[in-house]
Formats: sequence, structure tokens, C-alpha cells
Amino acid sequence: MYFDGAANHSGYRIGVLLISLHGDHIPRFVRLTFSDQHPATNNIVEYEACILGLETALKLGIKQMKVFGDSNLVLRQIQGEWKTRDVKLRPYHAYLELLVRRFDDLQYTHLPRAQNQFADALTTLASMIDIPADATVRPLLI
Repeated sequence: MYFDGAANHSGYRIGVLLISLHGDHIPRFVRLTFSDQHPATNNIVEYEACILGLETALKLGIKQMKVFGDSNLVLRQIQGEWKTRDVKLRPYHAYLELLVRRFDDLQYTHLPRAQNQFADALTTLASMIDIPADATVRPLLI
């Protein structure tokens, strides 16, 4: 699983790419909405991306997975190497820990942004497409 999130003037968006052992690619991207009173940080959006990927994997019955991301903070915190000091991140971290416990095996790898291009491209796609909330979107097979 590759994940990426972005928070900037274009908004909040996340991208996830699951790749099966057989080479099947399952992309997911989401545009997030936060209120102006409670804006999200880039780290919150990265947590959201990782959560989306793990939730998707669990729905597909996946119990073992390699996780790749360019957020060193999220990956270090999920492994318990770094403490989650930011109060805003604690609820995300707590939920992520619940998800992680449902897997048999997770392995984490930090990637430079340049090696996380597909997930990064999905975040860009999320900012470019405006899909109404009541629209039905069929899966895209790559």
C-alpha cells in the first residue's frame, strides 16, 4: 500500500494505491473537507491517507501488507518509535492503532516523495475532479 496526503491552498486531498501480489492496482483518492474553524495540517491529512488505505485493505480481507509512505512522522508514530505529542494528531493515531491491531503483519517503509509518485498523482487528481456527493462512480480498472 502506498499512501499520500496534501494540505495546501488547493484544499485537502489524499491518495492510496493498493497493489496485490498478482499486480492488480487499486487506486483510491478523496478530497477532504475541514471547517475554517478547524483547519487540517499536512500531518492530519497524511494520517487520513494511511487510515483510508488500511480501511480499504481490511474491507478487501487483506491481513498482511507492506505500507509505503513519504510521511516519516506517521510511519514513525505508527511503529511507536516517536510519541504523538500534537494534540490534534492523537485521535488519528489512536484510531490508526485500532486498525493496525486487525492485521496479522504490517511492514513499514519510508519513501522519498519522488518514489511515491502514483499516490502523489492520486492526490493531485482528487483536487482536479469535482464529483457531486450523490453521484455514483464506477470503479476504474487500471
